[in-house]
Amino acid sequence: MLDFQRKYDTILGKKKLEFGILKMNESNTKNEANIKMEIKYEMCKMHDGTFIHLARFEPKNSPKGVIQIVHGFGEHIDCYGEVVEFFNAKGYICVIHDMRGFGRMPKKTKKQREKLQGIVSNYKLLSEDVWTIRTMIGDWYPNIPVFLYGHSMGGSVAISCLLDKLQSRYEKLILEAPWFALHTPISMYKNIRSRIYAKISHKIASDSSRVAKNTEQIGRSGKTEEVIETLDKEVAPEKTERDEFCHRRISLRLFTQGLDAGTYAIKNARGIILPTLVIFGGKDKVVCIESIRKFCKEADDNVIMEEYPDSYHTLHADALKTEILTRVIDFCEN
Repeated sequence: MLDFQRKYDTILGKKKLEFGILKMNESNTKNEANIKMEIKYEMCKMHDGTFIHLARFEPKNSPKGVIQIVHGFGEHIDCYGEVVEFFNAKGYICVIHDMRGFGRMPKKTKKQREKLQGIVSNYKLLSEDVWTIRTMIGDWYPNIPVFLYGHSMGGSVAISCLLDKLQSRYEKLILEAPWFALHTPISMYKNIRSRIYAKISHKIASDSSRVAKNTEQIGRSGKTEEVIETLDKEVAPEKTERDEFCHRRISLRLFTQGLDAGTYAIKNARGIILPTLVIFGGKDKVVCIESIRKFCKEADDNVIMEEYPDSYHTLHADALKTEILTRVIDFCEN
């Protein structure tokens, strides 16, 4: 995989953070010799004046379309290096942003960033950001189709956006292991307590650091990693150790509003009118796959459900990732 971390730091060294442009005219390995792309890192102003970190990955040749990616809980732009490489090689621009409370948070010190991780005053802001970026995409790349791709929590955010906005601005929707409910529901006591704290302040957060007794193969090169027994288990301990921008912290308001958004999405599944591909692993131990099946059952025929029985939560990093990402491209093009 191309070393996005090192190349990003090169941009920082040149003080081009806000509108840094990096041309990738050569690759690090022979296998990637034909991969050519231009990367643009930007700070983009959202509807409420907040600036968020965004990256655009543009293939050298004329693009077929734009894939707007919404990442999962605890993740950030750089976690999708392999995904954007694959989509770029197929002729698609990729646009991905760090959701509020996640990622690099430029201009913040490490200490400031740690205090802000997982803190969002309202879940709706996340879906509003997706829509604001869609408007920007229209300005950057007019007259080409735009596809929305959401993973895990990002899938829930994507649906929340579409149920509230003009869906025809997107061509199709791809949901990878969307978060409608957790694999292991929290107890009624914890649910009530979380909701009480959530009403008090949006800054009250849970730093979920307990490691589950069992291990889960999340699929990255077939490697088995311990997962966090937390609100969302997709961020493994060693991942946060080697990547300071990944974290396991979430405000209780964001968490409870996320749960409610998942319930609302299932009840209003027929409200999704776009051609939609829903993919998930049969061994997912992060989100509830029964809730995904229920969403697809409640939806109309425009929603296609595909399960990979031996795969886990992070399909785009699974041992079958090439097959899975190829399926996504086939869905976009057919």
